[in-house]
Amino acid sequence: MSRNSATMGRVSYVNRRRRTSASPAVDSPAPPLRPHRLSWAALLARVFALDVTVCPVCPDCGGRLRLIAALPDPVSVRRYLHGVGLPTDPPPLLPARAPPQQGGDFAG
Repeated sequence: MSRNSATMGRVSYVNRRRRTSASPAVDSPAPPLRPHRLSWAALLARVFALDVTVCPVCPDCGGRLRLIAALPDPVSVRRYLHGVGLPTDPPPLLPARAPPQQGGDFAG
């Protein structure tokens, strides 16, 4: 059945849920809403067990990292990197490794 079908509202779970919860009891509190999306820091913490918002330079201070700016312009990126004393050119590429050995005579 198509999502835009005329009969979708009669069989949709969401529609049934809305109908049953249209008149909630006065005493029951509303369930807490979950955030629709997790932040990038929360996702990295879940996957790598790493808190990327903690200062890596001095872990004793407990400082939190925060986003300062998003620089989409390459000229702005170079100016910022030069201003903080970091290299502005990308590191040189290393040569590709040799292809894996195929076959070979391993029998004695």
